[in-house]
Formats: sequence, structure tokens, C-alpha cells
Amino acid sequence: HRDITKGSWTTDGKINELDMNQFSDDTVWMVTNKGGWCFIPVRKGVYECHFGYTRQGLRRFAFNHTRQCFDIMQKRGAKTLVGMVASGNTLAKRFLEKIGCKSVDRKDGPFKFAGNKTDLEIYLWQS
Repeated sequence: HRDITKGSWTTDGKINELDMNQFSDDTVWMVTNKGGWCFIPVRKGVYECHFGYTRQGLRRFAFNHTRQCFDIMQKRGAKTLVGMVASGNTLAKRFLEKIGCKSVDRKDGPFKFAGNKTDLEIYLWQS
């Protein structure tokens, strides 16, 4: 859904399209018709994460759904969840901080958000 990718950063003028078929069978998808999360195993207890919600899925729904997803991942043995968000995407950054994620680093690159050059911030959640 376009609302999910609307907040994404772009590289070389293109939004990073998510193709679910490119991921291994070990990837965990927790997606509803309002959006959700993807957890890609990196190594034991560590997952790379991606998320997105439609307009109808923002706020309370996204917060509650994310808490459920993180609880399930913790029960599955996740110790660290890591992801990147455009530094200019203040809504996403506030959301991640509200659910307990911490900004730990930045990645420079040819990224744009809302038409402006941006860095990517790396966020961690740890159980």
C-alpha cells in the first residue's frame, strides 16, 4: 500500500520496494491489512527489522501491534532488533523511541526523505 512506503527514504530517486519473495523462509512477517513488521534473522538472537503502517494503522494501532510483535519476537529468542530510518522522518523516530528503541548511529549515503538529503539513523531495541 502506498501509505506504507510514503514514509520511506529513497536511493537514486527510487523508493526501496519490498519484495517478500526475496527473503529466506526464516524471515518472520507480522503484517495486517493496516501494516506491520518484518524481522530478518541476522544471527542467533539478532534481527534486522522493517516496518510500515497505513494511515488507518497509525497511532494506537501501530503502537499496540508493535508491542505484540516485539513480545512475540522476544519469546522466539530475539535479544536485539535493529533497523534504519531516515533522520528527517521525525514521526517514525518518535514512534521508535516511544516503543523503547534507541538511536545508536548514523549512516551517510545518497538518501533522500521528503525530497531532502538525509542520513539514516540506526535504531536498536534490546530485551
